[in-house]
This record gives sequence, C-alpha cells and structure tokens, in this order.
Amino acid sequence: MPNAFFCSFMRLTALLTIVGSLIVLALTGCENCGPTAEPLLNLSINTGTQARPDTIFSPDSRNPLPARPSPTYGIQSGLPVNLTADSTRYVYRLAGRYDTVTVFYQRKTAYRNRKCGYVLDLYEPERGPKARTSRGKVESVSYLPNRNANFLSSSENTSIYLSIRL
Repeated sequence: MPNAFFCSFMRLTALLTIVGSLIVLALTGCENCGPTAEPLLNLSINTGTQARPDTIFSPDSRNPLPARPSPTYGIQSGLPVNLTADSTRYVYRLAGRYDTVTVFYQRKTAYRNRKCGYVLDLYEPERGPKARTSRGKVESVSYLPNRNANFLSSSENTSIYLSIRL
C-alpha cells in the first residue's frame, strides 16, 4: 500500500514539475518587440465645412495609397510614411483643387536584441519645419515614437499626427 501511494505521489510531482516548467518557458519567451507595422501618418484636414478630400496620393511612393472612405470628414488615417527619406509628400484633391502637404521627421534605428532585431523610430526633426502645406496653415504636428520598442504595456505603432486648417 505505501508503494502505490508513493508511486502516485511521484507521478503527480513529476507532472506538476513538467507543467510548471512549460508555463515558465512560455512566459519568459513572450517579449514585446514593439510595433508590428510600419510607421503611419494620420492627417486631419479641417475645412470648416463637411468637405473632405476625394483623392490622396504620395508622389514619393511607388505604390498607390489604399482607397479607403474616411468615416470622419477630412481625416485620413494610416497613410504610409517614406522610410528611405526624412520627409513624405502627400497630394490631395479637395473641391477640384490639388494641394500638397509635406511632413518632416527624423529616422533613427536602434538594435533591440537578437530576437527583435532593429527597431525604427520617427522623431521630430532637430531643425527646420515639422510640416509644410501649399494651402492653409499647419495647426499641429505630433510624433509618437516607439522609443526603441521600450513600451510599458502598449504595442502602439510609431506614427505622426498632422492637422492642417484650410
């Protein structure tokens, strides 16, 4: 009788050790490497009316921008940023007129670790304008860098928020 109890106890102990080890391995294998997508621009065009751009493209891009209807007047989100230059131009058409907006940024790459590799950050330029528009006024530009992927609990991607008023 003691041998059967001892064998059952040893099996249970071995099983719990294996399960505990697997849980520890799974938890230590999870690492937040930072953003999971390329940096994007969120562009807000304030016209004072319900008019919104019907066309937007980037002459700096090889691929056309995805056509997505904007749920909010004058806001274009998720526009790609040129990763080979420190600026990106966008051309939009509003009320039959084409206008250009250029956003400037500083690119920095940092080596995170062997698993994550290099991480790209976009920062406010050290000198010069943050943005320029062919019509209207730049109201605000804000940069959300990923801080070399050192997120506290967020996996928000690197992005730039630009607001212009016509």
